[in-house]
Amino acid sequence: MKFMKRGLLFLAVLGVGLQQPAYAKKIFRSGDGVQKRPSSWSEICKERKSAVVQIFTCRNHFDIFEPFRPPEQGGASGSGVFISSDGYALTNFHVVEYAVGIYAQTSLSGKERFELEFVGGCPQRDIALLRFTPSSLDRFRKISKQKDTPFVDLGNSDNIVEAQPIMLLGHPGGEEEVKITVGYVKGRTVGSGGALIQTTAPVNSGDSGGPFFDDRGNVIGLCVAKKIDAECFGYIIPMNNITLMFDDLVKNKLLRLPFWGICFIPTSQSTREYLRCSEEGVYISEVLPGALAEKSGLKRGDVITSVDGRKLDESGYLFVDWTEEKVSIVDYLNRLHIGSDIKVSYCRDGKILATSVKAAARQIMRVDYFYPGFEQLPAYEIFAGMVVSQLTINHIMLMSQMGAGIEPALAKYAQEEGDLEPRLLITSIFNTSKLHLSRALNRRVTLLDKINGQRVTTIEEFRKAVLDGKKQEFVTIETNGGAFVALPLKEILEEENRLSDLYFYKQSDLVALLKK
Repeated sequence: MKFMKRGLLFLAVLGVGLQQPAYAKKIFRSGDGVQKRPSSWSEICKERKSAVVQIFTCRNHFDIFEPFRPPEQGGASGSGVFISSDGYALTNFHVVEYAVGIYAQTSLSGKERFELEFVGGCPQRDIALLRFTPSSLDRFRKISKQKDTPFVDLGNSDNIVEAQPIMLLGHPGGEEEVKITVGYVKGRTVGSGGALIQTTAPVNSGDSGGPFFDDRGNVIGLCVAKKIDAECFGYIIPMNNITLMFDDLVKNKLLRLPFWGICFIPTSQSTREYLRCSEEGVYISEVLPGALAEKSGLKRGDVITSVDGRKLDESGYLFVDWTEEKVSIVDYLNRLHIGSDIKVSYCRDGKILATSVKAAARQIMRVDYFYPGFEQLPAYEIFAGMVVSQLTINHIMLMSQMGAGIEPALAKYAQEEGDLEPRLLITSIFNTSKLHLSRALNRRVTLLDKINGQRVTTIEEFRKAVLDGKKQEFVTIETNGGAFVALPLKEILEEENRLSDLYFYKQSDLVALLKK
């Protein structure tokens, strides 16, 4: 089994058990104390629906292949829930992705909408923490005639069992009235980003971020997704996985989970005998470059035998404190905070050794996925009738979604094999440009290899290579696929005014330097 890659199963940064971090204690209210048990789902709906919020976003969609163009404006809506008296709310990250404006509407405010600000989010976990702006909070209290924002009690999602009835409150289909959906817990599973609860409750577009309640009226998770082409098959982010990462959400506006970069497979008794490993565990088949596992000293061929003193079986499962059932090593590591020191025992050359690894938030890699609106996209350059951008995972994902062929050199980036070498991508070629008319490049989107004979992997290297050829008669362009073209520099510069007027882009400073 492979795990801990950027696009597959991330090791989360949550804390073991139910103790809430310092920030969480200031905001969340636990529902584990003694409280009156509601008599029916109708009573729970009546008492809790004022804390359910419909979230509206104004979105800017950026064209990453032609980043000079103004973003396409749009909008979307989803659900969320208030979790504190001063207007903190939870929803899914995908509800607010690309948002340049976030607004809330509740059953207490009529049709008036109130601005929310983005506090922090974890895209891999699909969680976002929002809050009223100060002026919106004052206005909401005045309109709703509420001294405090209505908010919910949070339950213990570790206590959820199969066949337990649960209820969703949300805004299916974008309807502005709160709707109720009742179903049962189907079980648990591990999805991209961590553990999820499966439910029979039918969920719909617009329900994303809506709270699921147990029969005591406590929130046990947030609606996150439905299974495509399946009925009565929804997924819930467990509430414990949210409350225990709250400290990290407050500290990190955009939280990237640790990149451990280990691929592992089960071991058989004969394999362990061959490796002279006296304990059960899982075999490390690959350690990816730049990952935390590499920095900890783990290598291909090692057998991980225990984590924090908890023994692994040959399939990578172990006993934990929060459930009587065995969980996978991935599930265990999903409940560690950023900054936690993890002790790992492993077998190498017949000896049991030990190392420790700190669960650090992942830094941006040289080829990574970026979140427009929340962080700045990598630089790009327009020159010689082409748009040259720093390669990102966004490019590869969009090419796959559009059914565009991906050249073989991009395959390793599509598989996200660690912190790989940066590359430049020609993302667009302007019609009627000298480059377009040369017909030398059979792909409009292709990896760029060399400019003026110099290998270039970053925008800075690209600009330097172009300027180094300022006194040359020709500019040469070579792609990863072997395409080659030489274009007269004088003609390239002469066509800049026409192309920039035709395609509405601002001429690069690079062109101005070449014209001097």
